[in-house]
Amino acid sequence: SARCNQVIVVDTETQEVVQRFGEADGVGREPRSVIVSPDGTRVYVSSYVGDVINVFNRVEGGLTYQDSSKVGRRPTSMGINASGSRLYVAHFLPRGPIPDNESWMSTIDTETLTVNHEVSFRDQFNLDRARCVQQLEIFSTWSAEDLSFEGVPKMLEGVFMHPSGRYALLP
Repeated sequence: SARCNQVIVVDTETQEVVQRFGEADGVGREPRSVIVSPDGTRVYVSSYVGDVINVFNRVEGGLTYQDSSKVGRRPTSMGINASGSRLYVAHFLPRGPIPDNESWMSTIDTETLTVNHEVSFRDQFNLDRARCVQQLEIFSTWSAEDLSFEGVPKMLEGVFMHPSGRYALLP
């Protein structure tokens, strides 16, 4: 529940709330995405404003908070590999100075909760790159400044793992 900064656990059979976790329990602000490990033992929750991934362990009757890990600005949706050893986190907002920013996806080692790899996407519409776009007739009268963006057009909203586990799609 992003608006009230809570992770709410619901019993699917009775449709009743059985647990609530809030900021005092370690949940970062504005939880956005929830993904369950393939073996069902862990639950990962991205906290959009908190810039963290929260980890919960599954126990009889619900969840118990385990830990959180700082992953960088605005984590949104996540994907997980088939073995549950890697968590892939898309970040919505770019990083870096406006004339040279990038969006990115983090790869998290689920045992250590550390970022072990990042894939970044450069902004093709910042000043140097926008000058190239000016060569298109439709944009020929625009300045490079008018064509540049404060944020990259690749504001990532999710990570969808291919069933083979060989690649991910990032909308």
